[in-house]
Amino acid sequence: MKKIGFIIVLAFAIVGCKSTTNEPTASREAKQIFRLTNNMTCASRNAGQKEYCNCFVDKLDEVTPPEVKQKIVSDRKAFQSDILAVMLDNREQLEVCDQYKTP
Repeated sequence: MKKIGFIIVLAFAIVGCKSTTNEPTASREAKQIFRLTNNMTCASRNAGQKEYCNCFVDKLDEVTPPEVKQKIVSDRKAFQSDILAVMLDNREQLEVCDQYKTP
């Protein structure tokens, strides 16, 4: 009986420690898949441009809202549409990385 009480108290403690903000967050899995997918896509389109791809993925990660990142695991079709909109809306910030492209 003490064991069950301990587990219940522990569960409440964990839930109580959760952030109280209402901002949506992407899961760790979604964040990892987001970065990995964009790194692989950039590397395949820009062979030998590692610095450019690192910059591009970092900037894209900065400007992409968490709810869009989460869609990479939950709704891939919506993700594709949303990420294109993010890229278009933030193209000036992403173009900063063009300085790392080599001919």
